[in-house]
Amino acid sequence: MTVRCDTVVAGGFGAGWEAHTGEIITVIDLEGEQTGDFVAFVAEDPEEWLSPVHCREALRSIFVRAGDRLVSNRRRAVLEIVHDDVGIHDATIPACDPTRYAVEFGVPGHRNCLDNLWHPVRERGVAIERMPEPLNLFQNTPIVGDGRIGLIDPVSMPGQRVVLRALVDLFGSLSTCPRTSSPVTGCAPRRCGSSSRTQRSRGRPMPLLMVDPAPGPLPPEVDMPILGGEALSVDVRQGQLLTVGAPDGGQVAALFAWTASDPGEWLSPHHTRVFGGTFELRMGTRLVTNRRRPIFVVGRDSLRRHDLLLPASDAAIEAVRRALGRANIVVPRIPDPVNIFAWARLDHEGRIDVRPSPARPGERWTVRVLVDAHVAVAAAPMGVPEGSVDPSRPLHVTVRNDVRDLLSDLPVWTEEEHSQASADANASR
Repeated sequence: MTVRCDTVVAGGFGAGWEAHTGEIITVIDLEGEQTGDFVAFVAEDPEEWLSPVHCREALRSIFVRAGDRLVSNRRRAVLEIVHDDVGIHDATIPACDPTRYAVEFGVPGHRNCLDNLWHPVRERGVAIERMPEPLNLFQNTPIVGDGRIGLIDPVSMPGQRVVLRALVDLFGSLSTCPRTSSPVTGCAPRRCGSSSRTQRSRGRPMPLLMVDPAPGPLPPEVDMPILGGEALSVDVRQGQLLTVGAPDGGQVAALFAWTASDPGEWLSPHHTRVFGGTFELRMGTRLVTNRRRPIFVVGRDSLRRHDLLLPASDAAIEAVRRALGRANIVVPRIPDPVNIFAWARLDHEGRIDVRPSPARPGERWTVRVLVDAHVAVAAAPMGVPEGSVDPSRPLHVTVRNDVRDLLSDLPVWTEEEHSQASADANASR
């Protein structure tokens, strides 16, 4: 076999790669305990890329293993894992970025994976609007109970590798994570060979940004239904309360949001998982943007069953595009959603169990708005069809100005009631 490209990626830096259909991509952790952030684009159309969120849906797992076929944002298999010495990788954590170092660690200007991934792509002269979430090779993020995310030292040893086969013509980037202050990289960036390696990162709490209500009068309140299969776009202001309800039960709400000042900043379930250190939403959870800024904080929650892992369906994305078009709102992309009222549970092996929504009639979920934003809510099927009992069922959205609208008498279910509701939903399918 001819080796067409053999690159050593220096610790804390990034490099580009390309592979034709059928060619083998080997990533080697040269010194052990190094994470490699890995992204891949389809050569003939870079708007199609390796998508961890769609891999989670296709594999029903947050972990990848030898034999898995990895899919794109268009749900097409683009890579296959043909050999894996380690068997521990991550498909849930976003790339570290300048904001994380500045906000979490107080180190502005630090090298970071997001910039490392961008550099080779820009050198190729490829015009893409955003960098997708990476597949984090050798990164060790176990599930430590109650949906919490563990960030611990990688277990990869010097010379261990993961081997992938390109199923279509691809190009991409690999970043050896430059973090020195947490266990993602064993606390020291190391080299990786691309024909790579992982950093370690100990989860530390980010400072919470508590925002007072915006001065001046708030805009009119909103009280509107969303028909099944459709979406609603609404503007919300700092200090208002946004409530999503399921009047007939059994429906999942796909929630999207973009900051009003810059639609290039959006609600990110990936960064929310890292910010909260958990795969689950609870009362008091801060939902954050792709720039790690809190945009909502969860208030009353009658169900406590929501999802931060799975993609939107094509039908939901098209419904959101129509709603934004009617409102004359232009956004650079439709990000992955927060799936309200969705039941997607993880076991300790990383497998995802999706069940029909257990939402009963009248369920409601309320957040306080921390940043002025454009919000879209879709009453359409999840990317995983079995998540909705009946995708034709409606939703209801209200926007209130008075904190007293966080009603204290909302129902809170017991675990037994949740189990029974899920059993009833399964029986109705």
